[in-house]
Amino acid sequence: MSSDNLVGQILGERYRIDELIGQGSMSAVYKAYDSKLKQVVAVKVILTGLAEDDRFQMRFEEGAAALVQLHHPSIVQVLDYGRDGDPYYLVQEFVPGETLKERLRRLGSAGKRLSVAEAVRYALQIADAAGYAHQQGMLHRDIRPANVMLDVRDQAILLDLGIVKLSGGERHTATSAVIDTATYMAPEVIRGETPDPRSDVYSLGVTLYEMASGRPPFEASSAMTLLMMHLKDPVPDLREVRSDVPAALWAVLSRALAKDRDERYTSMADLGLALQGIDKPVQSSIAPDLQGTELDVAEVMVEPARPAITVRGAGDATGARPGTAATNLETGPQAAAPAVATRLENSA
Repeated sequence: MSSDNLVGQILGERYRIDELIGQGSMSAVYKAYDSKLKQVVAVKVILTGLAEDDRFQMRFEEGAAALVQLHHPSIVQVLDYGRDGDPYYLVQEFVPGETLKERLRRLGSAGKRLSVAEAVRYALQIADAAGYAHQQGMLHRDIRPANVMLDVRDQAILLDLGIVKLSGGERHTATSAVIDTATYMAPEVIRGETPDPRSDVYSLGVTLYEMASGRPPFEASSAMTLLMMHLKDPVPDLREVRSDVPAALWAVLSRALAKDRDERYTSMADLGLALQGIDKPVQSSIAPDLQGTELDVAEVMVEPARPAITVRGAGDATGARPGTAATNLETGPQAAAPAVATRLENSA
């Protein structure tokens, strides 16, 4: 079976392929129907010419099996995987919504942008998801707005976990990187060094910068120019782009986007802790019967709200999203339908 056009075909004697939802450089995602579980799913087909490569097959099966074991409310759930002829495929829950990239583009076209509180909230959810994956020994390797779904409850869902490694994409050199990926690439990855959790921290830092400002810190017309900017250019001060950005947020971004990974946050949990409380309303402890009276400022105790960030350890499978029945897919620049994104994750 060819992976060129699967609409109308049955994969694994179970998944009826109904519609192409999106296509990127490494995968194509279809809306499908699972005849066994009687539900709509998303099927991500890995685009590769390595179908007969035993090493690829082993990597795919090991990585996909690890993905099925992941259970986190901000990671799309992988339900099944397999091979049918040439196509290797992953089956995920189908999650209606739009990607963060689509949200930012829609707001930008209207002259708007996310609030600082929204940007921080999404970043906390992404950090929690990526940190959980790191604890399971998996790197994402490609955190960017196109790989984050905002579901119908306005929660950030991380897509395409480890898809770069699972599909063999890490073998491509920096010179072949597309602009969308190069925009979020950590300096050490550009230099060909082995990535680690701090590389994902950098990519999330770029994503958070874009959420807060409406544009990424570095922009250029070519991937190579972008890569050199990540290596050499200082990060533009976010406060010069947006005046209402708290100094604390800029301080967090400055560390997350350090050129030297030894100067960044060592983990997503540390990044999440640094983000907590930024741009949250203060809650006063003034009793109702004292409201309206004159009090000395020193006598009034205020405490910033502290949203919780939990990085689950191995074996914790309590994070499934209630009420969802679907998938997320990789929608690259040639995405077929930006209204609904579906992305599949893969092991690092």
